[in-house]
Amino acid sequence: MLVAALKAQYEGVSVTTREAGAEAVFLNEDWIGASFTPPDARTTVQQNQLAISDVLAREVLDADILILSVSMYNFNIAGALKTWIDQIARPGLTFRPDPEHTYVGLATGKTAYLVVATGEHPSKGTWTLPRLTSSTCFGFWGLRM
Repeated sequence: MLVAALKAQYEGVSVTTREAGAEAVFLNEDWIGASFTPPDARTTVQQNQLAISDVLAREVLDADILILSVSMYNFNIAGALKTWIDQIARPGLTFRPDPEHTYVGLATGKTAYLVVATGEHPSKGTWTLPRLTSSTCFGFWGLRM
């Protein structure tokens, strides 16, 4: 419904659909090392290590609007969403350190929507954890919810 409403509101909408857990892989020490290596100094192995992350981060950076449809498992976000978040949080690509602030998001000028399926009534309060996690990450990258 949200996608249809946005398509009706904005002309020429292009939609990219991604199954977060289908391609994103868990981070490891090699990935972290590659992400902190300047792009022009990365080895072929490091470039390959970041290939999926490059695609996922580029999708976020190129989008005007993000819609995440997520479910809550065991009172938290799904592991696939956490893995997707980890792949996009890239120094120098989606955020940068700033001496006056802790970090500055580089994915600015975008709006994010979070659609959460909980299986319980949201007034009980547990639905706020996925929203808190996502809004913290989105804010870290410079997106607004």
